[in-house]
Amino acid sequence: MQYLLKSWLTSLGPRPLVRKDASQRLEPAAVPPRYVCEELTTEFANYWTKIQEDDNEGLEEIQLSALIRWHAFRFKFGKSTEEQPLPLDFFVDIFDDYFFLGALRQYIKVKLADDTPANSGWVGITKRKESCISSATREIQIEVKRQPNQLWTHKLVHEYLDTLLHEMIHAFLILYSAPVASQGCHHRTVETEGLTGHGPCWVKVAAAVAAEADRSLGVLWHKWDLGIASARLSEGEALRRSNELKGLNMMDKESG
Repeated sequence: MQYLLKSWLTSLGPRPLVRKDASQRLEPAAVPPRYVCEELTTEFANYWTKIQEDDNEGLEEIQLSALIRWHAFRFKFGKSTEEQPLPLDFFVDIFDDYFFLGALRQYIKVKLADDTPANSGWVGITKRKESCISSATREIQIEVKRQPNQLWTHKLVHEYLDTLLHEMIHAFLILYSAPVASQGCHHRTVETEGLTGHGPCWVKVAAAVAAEADRSLGVLWHKWDLGIASARLSEGEALRRSNELKGLNMMDKESG
C-alpha cells in the first residue's frame, strides 16, 4: 500500500486488534515491524494530510468505529474524580484505533499514578519494559498523574486526554521507529527521540495528531493541547546545552 501506516493492517496479521469485546486485551505478541524514524513520521504526516484533503475518504472501518464511539460518549461533569473515574482504557482504544489503526494496544498498558516526590515533575510518562532490540516482545507502560479530590470539569477531562494522547505518541515511536543500536540496545539520538524524548520525530507526529484531533474530535474541545510548544522548547534547551547543532537544525525545520 502507499502508506506505511496502512501497512500495519497486514504486517500485524489478519486484523488481530479488532476485537468483539471492547474490554478484551491482547497479550504482546511478536516484535512489531520497525521503520526509519524520519520515513515513518513523514508517511504518518502525509497520510493524515491526504485524509484531510480527501474529506475522510480512505478511513478504515476501525477508524470510523472509533469516531462513532467518540461522538457517542457522554461524561457527567461535577462528580468527584474518586466517585467517577475517567475510563482511560476506553479512550486509549479510541485514540489507538483512530490515529494508529489499532497498532498500539497489544503492547501498551495505561494506569493512573499517584503524586509522589519522585514523580513531581511530570503529568504523564511513557516507559519501556525492555529496551534491548533482541527482546522477543515489547511492553510499554503509560502513566498519567492522578488528580485526586477534584470535581470533574471540561478542563480537567481535557487535561487528562491531552496527556494520554501525548504519551501514546511516545509509545508509537518507541514501538515502530527503528532504534539506534548501542551494544544491542536502544538509545536516544537527536535525530529520532531527541534528548528529552521530544525530538523531530515526536514533533512531526504530534503536530499531525493535533491537527487531526482539532478537525475530527473537536466537538467536545475547541483545541487540543498536546504540549508541543513546551516540548519543543525543552528539547531546544537540552540541545543548546549539549551544543547539538544538527538537532537544533532539525527542530527548526519541524517548527517551520
